[in-house]
Amino acid sequence: MRLLLVDNVHLYKDESGNYFAPSIYNYEFIKRYLNVFEEVSLIAKVKDIKSSEAGAYSKVNGRGVTVIELPFYQGLKEMLSVLNKLIRIYRASCRNCDCAILRLAQIEGFFTFIFGNLKNIPYAVEMVNDPNTFVDMPCYMRIFSVFMSKLIIRRASGVSYVTEKYLQRIYKPSKGAFTTYYSSVELNESDIEKEPVVYSPDSTFRIVHVSNAINSDIKGHYTLIKAFGLIIEEGVDAELVIIGDGNKAVEYKRYVERTGLQDKVKFLGKLQRDELMSTLKTCNLMVLPTKMEGLPRTIIEAMSVGLPCLSSPTAGVPELIDEEYLFGTDDARGFADKIEYLVKKTDELMKMSMDNLKVSSKYTKSHLQKKRKWFYTKLREAVISR
Repeated sequence: MRLLLVDNVHLYKDESGNYFAPSIYNYEFIKRYLNVFEEVSLIAKVKDIKSSEAGAYSKVNGRGVTVIELPFYQGLKEMLSVLNKLIRIYRASCRNCDCAILRLAQIEGFFTFIFGNLKNIPYAVEMVNDPNTFVDMPCYMRIFSVFMSKLIIRRASGVSYVTEKYLQRIYKPSKGAFTTYYSSVELNESDIEKEPVVYSPDSTFRIVHVSNAINSDIKGHYTLIKAFGLIIEEGVDAELVIIGDGNKAVEYKRYVERTGLQDKVKFLGKLQRDELMSTLKTCNLMVLPTKMEGLPRTIIEAMSVGLPCLSSPTAGVPELIDEEYLFGTDDARGFADKIEYLVKKTDELMKMSMDNLKVSSKYTKSHLQKKRKWFYTKLREAVISR
């Protein structure tokens, strides 16, 4: 049985026809679907690269995986220039597929719904974020994205949500749909630390921020850097570690230099997962003033190593973090005050660390895979029943 998998996926292709992912969409990710379906066809924008450039990326090729290639466009203007080609590809995308999973909310899912032949096959939705939080998107596009997401979900055979409650209240399924919830995070039991993080007041307090794609301010970089500047001015011995890369990273580096913080802020770029987890273990606090979310994987990963976390009450974040540790996305003063407070309250940091280890244990691969397998099996059964 062949599954069509749709999301906003960017892949690179070398001279030998091998595909590589700069994000989560590698073969290991696709294997979660191959546990139930024999084949997966992945829709993706594809850009050609040389084999020598592929070392930093994860391979996508593997048994049972095919890629349906889209032109590698960026932005509305480039999309419109290849729109006719896109429509032809989407119209043919469901051909030879028995069912589909649309990971919303992305334009690729909307195009598949509008131009594809989804009426001929059962499809399910994995709702991984809330388009209402897409603050860097024009208002009319947010309205369109919310409308399309609700429409697609109402007609889906099944819906899985990344949150436990938040998204379900807004994007309601049909009465007959099968539903569940699970995160996209990949945590092994061995990833979860046995002991909480211990901070010594005699050492430098290390704050970390993680955003794989630094292409806008949706993850609150400016708010965090401003908050960090405030605590440095007020005498806190601290260091800020920023993980991730993108076209806006240079802008943040220049801002750090203008504020005189360059000796206190480290930009580590994009890290492989093992490097990421190792770096998190050297830190004392994660701060993520995020403006756009479903349920942030980065916070769950930080919790798994026992990091206390501060964030914003965006989308499903309050399902992970208590209200007293949540601040407005632009509230640099609020974040700074709480950081200064916690630096002096090592007992509270310890309690936050222990609580976060317990929360992260609900997101281990073995626990989530049971829910995923149930969901994918229900979609497979919907194909058979037809």
